[in-house]
Amino acid sequence: MEAQEHWEGLYGTKTPEETSWFKPHLQTSFDWISAATEHKSVSIIDVGTGESTLIDDLLAAGYRDITVLDIAWTATRSFRNAWGRWRSRSFGWLAT
Repeated sequence: MEAQEHWEGLYGTKTPEETSWFKPHLQTSFDWISAATEHKSVSIIDVGTGESTLIDDLLAAGYRDITVLDIAWTATRSFRNAWGRWRSRSFGWLAT
């Protein structure tokens, strides 16, 4: 089984809460990004986004140029389904 197939299957059959690694808000990651960035206009790429709420938290805090990268397209479904509220921001997602 290929890695992408594995992750697509996993995210297609489990809710975030059913996985062992999901945390609703990644405060430590958010704090590191905040400490490392002087301006909220910096480009940020979140590698291995999954169904994390980090992107929501960054956008809510005013960060504008964010790219989501995940091996599984289904992993980003919850964010893609709700991204309309962030339409005015520079945002992109990639599944590789």
